[in-house]
Amino acid sequence: MTFKSALTDLSAGLVVYLVSLPLSLGIALSSDAPLISGIISGIIAGLFVSWLSGSSLSVSGPAAGLVTIVSVGISATGSFSVFLSSVFVCGLLQLMGGILRLSTLAHYIPNSVIKGVLTSIGIIIIFKQIPHSLGLDQDFVSDLNFDGIRTGNFSALGMNNGFADIHIGAILMTITCFFFLWLAKTQRFTSLKISIILPGPLLAALAGIGINYIFINYFPTLALTTKNGHLVKIPEFANWREITSQMHIMQFSKLLNHNVLQLGLTLAIVASLETLLSIEATDKLDPLRRTSSVNRELVAQGCGNIMASLLGGLPMTSVIVTSSANIYAGGKSRLSCFTHGILLLLSILVLPSFLNQIPLAALAAILINVGYHLASIKIFKKIYSLGWDQFTPFIATVAGIAAMDILSGTILGWIVGIFILAWKASKDNFTLVKTGNNYYLQFHSDAYFLSKANLKEALRQIPKNSSITIDTTQSKEISLDIIEVINDFNIEASYRNIHVDLSKFINKQLT
Repeated sequence: MTFKSALTDLSAGLVVYLVSLPLSLGIALSSDAPLISGIISGIIAGLFVSWLSGSSLSVSGPAAGLVTIVSVGISATGSFSVFLSSVFVCGLLQLMGGILRLSTLAHYIPNSVIKGVLTSIGIIIIFKQIPHSLGLDQDFVSDLNFDGIRTGNFSALGMNNGFADIHIGAILMTITCFFFLWLAKTQRFTSLKISIILPGPLLAALAGIGINYIFINYFPTLALTTKNGHLVKIPEFANWREITSQMHIMQFSKLLNHNVLQLGLTLAIVASLETLLSIEATDKLDPLRRTSSVNRELVAQGCGNIMASLLGGLPMTSVIVTSSANIYAGGKSRLSCFTHGILLLLSILVLPSFLNQIPLAALAAILINVGYHLASIKIFKKIYSLGWDQFTPFIATVAGIAAMDILSGTILGWIVGIFILAWKASKDNFTLVKTGNNYYLQFHSDAYFLSKANLKEALRQIPKNSSITIDTTQSKEISLDIIEVINDFNIEASYRNIHVDLSKFINKQLT
């Protein structure tokens, strides 16, 4: 590593920190977890996971994709301390998965299902941030989470009661922060040097502080304050002893609890999938085209989540948002991610009073922006354009997660995807060609029971007083179901004066 590249990494680490800080706070907020837990995970990811990672450029931290699972998990287990036991289980499973080299299992999940999971997460994130963006003190959507949208209170009365308490200042704040998020992406802004150290999320957070300052001093009725619960609230610490006293401790006695184990498994599956997807995307963005070790990455994530459970942090994954920011800022090595961890560590001692001025509506705008990118209309249109075989498992996953939970919805989408794949394979694995009164039926691949109905329909079209040749020389395996269909047809053909040529039918079980 040269001195110049080290300086570049330090600069990139600052950019990653500026992107990571508001996102970590927003994700903790959206997860109904202690706000400091998001920063704790970012610190662990920067200081430790960065050196264990299988990627030189990947940045880990609390992930938007786990928001609703964490929210449901905290509610289901009864406390954040018990929830941390599930994070420990998650880390242990990831560590074992990396050691056993199980990362390749992720390749058996269709892309349409993975996109369905991410889209569902985006939709839920948006809905969960609506109360904060409107300045509501209560969540009128009522427990809208991955344990089922069906449990939400969507009655007209519930909606009306919620809207009656709308805070105009929060709405103005949200709209303005959306504007700054949009501004940060414009070519005119990105061409400025200041855009390097002022990414969209940070710009929105700073704008929120500035706007609220104007409200407090000139339009007090619009102000968002601690009293009405509309500001970030991070504990302010005088020293390290106070920090350690505020950390949540996981309950080891709950490790074998059924709910804890089930939640840990769900976290491990989703966190691992999101990590592997992020690593794949990061490798494609890497200017040096390095190939990351995905199994080593699972080991790193497992160790990180175990540490997070012991120190009171949120579960983490490799995060494509911060990883791409690292690459675009010129990051070359693990030093950039490590630098971002150092800066996060300093934040909880030096910056709490500043962070506590950020309005929740500003963070809501940031999270809604993240959710929209996960679940934009363009994603639906793009997947629809790929055909019904891609769109059906995608929609099945989205609907399944909304109606049940994330694990059940993912399994439903996977089953639908596999069934469609099998159905297409069974439909296209043979052709029937007619030449005069002669027919030629050729199998192009192996034939299983799913081809049974299509084969029966094809053979039913063979008229009396004709001939047919059945060719299976290109098939390695013919199932008993297919053999029985051809056997029955061969017997029936003798009564219809149909000559059946089986010289190219390689199976010996035909009577």
